[in-house]
Amino acid sequence: MKTNNVRGTKHASPESAVTLTRRQFIQRSAAAAAASWPLLASPRVLGANDEFRLAIIGCGNRGGAHIAQFGSQKGVRIVAVCDPDRLRVKAAADAIKKKFKYRPDAVVDVRRLMERKDVDAFSVATMQYWHSLPTIWACETGRDVYV
Repeated sequence: MKTNNVRGTKHASPESAVTLTRRQFIQRSAAAAAASWPLLASPRVLGANDEFRLAIIGCGNRGGAHIAQFGSQKGVRIVAVCDPDRLRVKAAADAIKKKFKYRPDAVVDVRRLMERKDVDAFSVATMQYWHSLPTIWACETGRDVYV
């Protein structure tokens, strides 16, 4: 790299300057703006003493582990559990009632869960080949998603 001394500082010469077309500049600027959008569109800001309201999607083995881990955290409340198997989702809600002394809503249609405004974040604990659709829908709500 060639350098020019101007008042004791080194500057890159025009030969080494990065060339960027107008199209590349617009594409990169748009990508940066899109990447920052979730930071600007947060649905709710939690205070230090606020309760974190979580919905768990999938009530099988992994969902049970998510319930145990998230449910035991101070300040976290599981407001809903979701599974298409009515018996499994009822059993998960009953287990939360027994262990944590409150009963979350039992939901069988994940699309209804996405419409709820009382959920701060979603935990996707479905089978690995069913992760993508609930994760995409949850991301589209602008809330946090744990997969």
